Amino acid sequence: MYKPAAGPVRPFYEDEEQYGFRFFCGDSPAPHENWIPKSGPNFSICTGCRGKFTVHRSGNGIPELHFGGSTATHSAAEEVN
Repeated sequence: MYKPAAGPVRPFYEDEEQYGFRFFCGDSPAPHENWIPKSGPNFSICTGCRGKFTVHRSGNGIPELHFGGSTATHSAAEEVN
């Protein structure tokens, strides 16, 4: 089970070839999951709102999603036990 969380959307999974991200879009009761290849392109489309998001590195070098082209609110998905 997951809940919306404050802060950047960071990968829940990463290997040599891809990133796995989970995030909430708008009022969706369940998180969306997207896989983005590292070899490019480094963007995808939100299945909830159809907005485009891209992978950028933070100042610490950590990959994060940046959303654009949508008025929907996106938030990180935090796993709850």
